[in-house]
Amino acid sequence: IWVFIAENVPAFSRKTYRISSILTKNLALKKIDISDDNGLDRGEPMFKIETGLYSAKMHKGSGIIGSYFDKELEKEIVAYGISKFLQHTRSTRSELALNVLSLLAESPNGMSSWLINEIRRTDNLVSGAKVTLKENGPVFARFTVEHKFRSSKIEEDVIFYAAHKRVDLSIKVDWREKA
Repeated sequence: IWVFIAENVPAFSRKTYRISSILTKNLALKKIDISDDNGLDRGEPMFKIETGLYSAKMHKGSGIIGSYFDKELEKEIVAYGISKFLQHTRSTRSELALNVLSLLAESPNGMSSWLINEIRRTDNLVSGAKVTLKENGPVFARFTVEHKFRSSKIEEDVIFYAAHKRVDLSIKVDWREKA
C-alpha cells in the first residue's frame, strides 16, 4: 500500500502522480518516532510522538493528547494535559487536554434536538480506554482509542502526521443508551 500526501494541487484542478518501483538509495523512509514515556500525570504511562515539527504526548489509558509542543513556534499548545516539573501542587486538568470526549446529560424538555436545555451532568472520558498503535510509517501514525460508556461504544482514530502540524480525529459512535 502506498500512502502519500498530495501537495500543491491547485483548487478545482488535478495533478498526476506516478508510483515508481525503483526507490532512490538515499530516500529515507523513517517511521514517526514513537516511544514510551512514563508520565507524571496520575502516574499514567504515555506515548511520546516526535516529529521534526512537533512533540506530543498521548495518555495510554485514555487516548487524550496531554501535550502538544510546536517546535517551530517553541510553544506548548496544550497547557494542562500533563503535570509540569517542579510544581508543588498538581495543576493537571485532563478535561482541558486535546480530543477529550464530553458526554452531556440535559434536563428533559419538549424542544427540538438541536436546542440544548439545562445541563444536569457532564461525563468526560479521561480514563478507562484501550489505546492501540495501529499503523506507523513515514507519512503518519494512527492510534485507535476504544471507549466504553455504559452500554455504548466509541471508537476514535487519532492520526499524527510526520510532515504536517496536524492531528486528525475520526470518531465512530455506537450509542445504546435509552432516553
